[in-house]
Amino acid sequence: MPGTRAVALGDGWGRGLASAGAVALLAVSPAMARAQGPPINTQNAFVTGLNGAGLRTFFFGFDRSGLRLDGERVSDPLERQVRVRGQMFVVPYELMPNRLVVMGAVPYLDKTLETAAATGPRELSVRGFGDLVVAAKVGVYQRDRPNLTTRAALYGRLKLPTGNDDAVDAEGEPLPKTLQLGTGSVDYSAGLIVTHSSGPLGLSGDLIHDFNNASEGFAFGDVLHYDIALSYRVLPRVYRTYPAKQINLYLEANGTWSGRNTSAGKALPDSGGSLLLLSPGVQYIPWPSLALEATYQVPVWQDLNGAQLEIDPVFKVGLRWLLF
Repeated sequence: MPGTRAVALGDGWGRGLASAGAVALLAVSPAMARAQGPPINTQNAFVTGLNGAGLRTFFFGFDRSGLRLDGERVSDPLERQVRVRGQMFVVPYELMPNRLVVMGAVPYLDKTLETAAATGPRELSVRGFGDLVVAAKVGVYQRDRPNLTTRAALYGRLKLPTGNDDAVDAEGEPLPKTLQLGTGSVDYSAGLIVTHSSGPLGLSGDLIHDFNNASEGFAFGDVLHYDIALSYRVLPRVYRTYPAKQINLYLEANGTWSGRNTSAGKALPDSGGSLLLLSPGVQYIPWPSLALEATYQVPVWQDLNGAQLEIDPVFKVGLRWLLF
């Protein structure tokens, strides 16, 4: 479709965001609440009993606008703008107590591409459920000391092609691959998560690689996620009674490196690259079974290959709720 080559919604990072809730398995448990709640955008290595009964959902949104060519801002004659809004649903289940958590996650997506074509403004949009993710996290290391704990876990993910990947416009032409709800491919992820907690302070980090496969001759590039989150429990500074209402502050760095997409085995120059987001956030836990959270992710570094639209700031608002 003319004029859409530079739009790269799904180039690693865009699809990574749409499945970010699939990576975040954890709900709130009393054992964790004594330190901090789980980070908003970064994995957490805790694998605890109450996490198996938790539901997480959050609303997210971001835009892509402003054309970059090999890292430099250039004018875009088509004035393209991409808008993505979505609601993520995540349901984990503790298969082995304090050892193994499995989960399912699916996003509901609303994607729109606006262009200023020579014949006048044009809008392409699609909405519906995206690809289903099934994932597992297994604890492999745990060391607990008074008011101090260190955990490590392995993470694995299987993404199934349940989202529509063949939507067409009014003329019957296929929408760009990056605008589709699904990828049409079965993809895999594997990674490592580490968490260290001491009193009101917490530190979590993850390193996760997405292995993306081809569908009908097209494949999104592999993606490497690297995240680190610093958390601080503002209230209560010291527990006098338990449970108690809790407020946690977060500062996270969320990065991705994406390989180039391929079509018929050939790398596409206007795809892939690196992105780093700085993500402050806040979490309020009014009681042990509920957490409310919000984050605002600001791009601080974008090194995009070829001609692509910039990523604008991202926002997320959501909750975690223990069902039982």
